[in-house]
Amino acid sequence: MAPRSKRARARDVFDICGAIDSGLVDRVNLAAIVPEVFRAKRVDPGLLVRLREDFARSFHAPDFRSVELTVRDPATLRSFDEYYDRVLDLVSRLEIPGNP
Repeated sequence: MAPRSKRARARDVFDICGAIDSGLVDRVNLAAIVPEVFRAKRVDPGLLVRLREDFARSFHAPDFRSVELTVRDPATLRSFDEYYDRVLDLVSRLEIPGNP
């Protein structure tokens, strides 16, 4: 199944992890905030479960280069897969349509 968005979102994956790592929000609060942000933007929060689909990781991964080029200290970056896995873990905890 092809992605609905034609734009990769590696920056969003990185930013979600950054919000948790900075202490700005914890996982519990972020799990409550994320669906509300999607609703406020009039985006179906159910799209988050599509991150588990086979194509999604490979679709977003190449865009991580744009993150690497813009962070202040590239030496502190982890791999895209680490950030992506953390977001998948967060998504699995959300109460959104399509989540098991």
